Amino acid sequence: MDKMVNEKIAFLNKYTLSSEKKVEFVTDESTILNAPIPEYWKVTFLTDNLEDRKSAILGEWRKYLARELSNTILYLKTYLTNIELMKNWG
Repeated sequence: MDKMVNEKIAFLNKYTLSSEKKVEFVTDESTILNAPIPEYWKVTFLTDNLEDRKSAILGEWRKYLARELSNTILYLKTYLTNIELMKNWG
């Protein structure tokens, strides 16, 4: 695992409510496909391209909350640098 991933996990582990403090990045295709998350999230996490990931998520938000989240959507479209799926064991 690279240094940046380890740093992210260490940071997130500080803020888990579990005493085991085990955050894990989910990247395995079968785990994602079986995860209890909406289908558009599954498509997102199975896509390697960040722009495609952003389009999938923000496009779904635009369908239902374009007016309410217009500033948030614009900000994320401009500045979002990664979209990752994580699991907190415990």
